[in-house]
Amino acid sequence: MEKPSENLKIVRDDILRYKKNKLGQWLCYGGLAFGCLYIMLLYAFNNSTFYTVLMGVSVLYTLVLLLASFLCAEGVKMYNKRYCIVLLILAAIEFARIFIYPNIAWTNQAFWITLSKVQAGKDYFGIILDQPTARTILIVYLVLSTLFYVAAAVYSYFVCIRHESFEKKIAEGSVNVELALKGLEEEELAAAQESAAPAAEEVK
Repeated sequence: MEKPSENLKIVRDDILRYKKNKLGQWLCYGGLAFGCLYIMLLYAFNNSTFYTVLMGVSVLYTLVLLLASFLCAEGVKMYNKRYCIVLLILAAIEFARIFIYPNIAWTNQAFWITLSKVQAGKDYFGIILDQPTARTILIVYLVLSTLFYVAAAVYSYFVCIRHESFEKKIAEGSVNVELALKGLEEEELAAAQESAAPAAEEVK
């Protein structure tokens, strides 16, 4: 693959000034979506094992997660790299949650016995889930939520750095977009002439 010219790089960086970081935004929403799927299943279980202060903290964190995710999505969309740190914190917490309810409750023998008597399976979107399946799904949701938040943070950070660097060059006057556009047009014209030359030779 041919390496892009400096003029093309400048034009691509200039385009960022007029576009939003949509991919980073939607990666944030992906992490939030899987986090919501997790709590929808977890909170559906009705068992006294869950009636603890820890569950109350989980509910409060869920509210914070919703607000923080939307805030980060809007922040990275506008190329604010500070929100990438918040996204990494959310990712770390989502990963840590794997070792709390999907693990603590389901490894509690009393929970297993009580749940098997009261609720042998859980109707989840029309599908009856047994306890091991439910636990696996909860873990998968948290892992996916973590990965989406990490992807949003990493991708947005590099895009924000690129955007900031180009804005700085524009302010310093070390980059001229108009000259880059003119140079790119000349490069494209030259490339078109080169590709047309062999065709003309074949006609002769």
